[in-house]
Amino acid sequence: MDEKRILALHTSIGYALGILLYILFLQIFDLRTIFSDLLIDKYELSLTLNKNIELSESIQFNVKSSDEYRMLYRYWKAPVVYRRDLNEPFIKLLDAKSKEITYFKDYDGRVYLSVDSDKIANFVKEKALLNELGIINLNYFKAGVYNLKAIYNIFPPIQTDGKFSHINIKFLSKDHVPIKKIILKINDPDKLIVKIFPHIPHFKIEETEYGYLIEGDAIGGIVETEFLLIPYQFKGFIVNETNIEGKTSSSNRFYILYSNFIKFLEKFLLILVFTFPILIYFLYKKYGEEKFFTVPKYLHYIPNKNREPFEVNFLFSGDAVKSDINGFIATVLNLAKKGYVKIKRDKDDIELEILKDKGDTLYEDMVLEFLKNQAIKENNRYIFSLDTF
Repeated sequence: MDEKRILALHTSIGYALGILLYILFLQIFDLRTIFSDLLIDKYELSLTLNKNIELSESIQFNVKSSDEYRMLYRYWKAPVVYRRDLNEPFIKLLDAKSKEITYFKDYDGRVYLSVDSDKIANFVKEKALLNELGIINLNYFKAGVYNLKAIYNIFPPIQTDGKFSHINIKFLSKDHVPIKKIILKINDPDKLIVKIFPHIPHFKIEETEYGYLIEGDAIGGIVETEFLLIPYQFKGFIVNETNIEGKTSSSNRFYILYSNFIKFLEKFLLILVFTFPILIYFLYKKYGEEKFFTVPKYLHYIPNKNREPFEVNFLFSGDAVKSDINGFIATVLNLAKKGYVKIKRDKDDIELEILKDKGDTLYEDMVLEFLKNQAIKENNRYIFSLDTF
């Protein structure tokens, strides 16, 4: 395979790998999505900002291995109660639905079930976390997809300075099941939102006629959203502070930088993928392409064919009057070429038959004389044997 075909092959492979890496980057590739026995295929939320802040969520659990899990759940860091109120920021569960048995353990440790079973209630009381909502099967779930839907009212702390208000809603903490797709619909019928700050590892946001739509995924990391709002009488717990706008912007500076960096990296990788073949081609042309030159005659022709081997040996041996073993061997081969000696190989031995007593130069005469003196005379033939030498 010539070098141009090799270049084309390597460029194609690099191009394909670049596209693959770009796709994996967009998906926030993580080995847990391959090897994990439990994923959330889709986490869909609808948040309505009104006097009552209402949240509905739909969770699609994907169980890959049978007989591994008895409880599929989500839990809140904030206190959660069922259809009652508290005197501190809390979340009120209004309803939960699933084809499976649903359970809920509130922040006081009270257990609620969709069926009447002391056995399941005791199991949930012992195993579940506080503020945990989920579905349960004491005989273990089989591999498949399971859905859980819930509706809440949220009564958060609301920081305000009279000009702006701030609300932060944390939907999931860092240690959640890997989520392949998040869809968060924010309904803002009264146009209360001044600015929105999503805290999701990878997301995109767009403004819609009803409010905002946020889509992303979360292999790990928190899933929350901060809101800078105009003052409004939400049902919650008011905290008076100063400079709400400045504090909100300052506290979200890291998330803004991180989000901008991810977007920049995405565009950079996209540009790199499509310019990679061009870059490789120019690098090849500059540094890798085989160069063709006109070779001068003296580099591949014998400069002087009439010069004897021992004379050339004088030049390269470093002594103008002494020849070494290389000059001797070259002279013997040259004598054989002239027909002054005959070289014969006999099994493991090499024999030289001396055919003439004199050469064309004094050095050749010396070589022939040496060979003849060391030779064995047989039937008027002088045979020099390396084996007996």
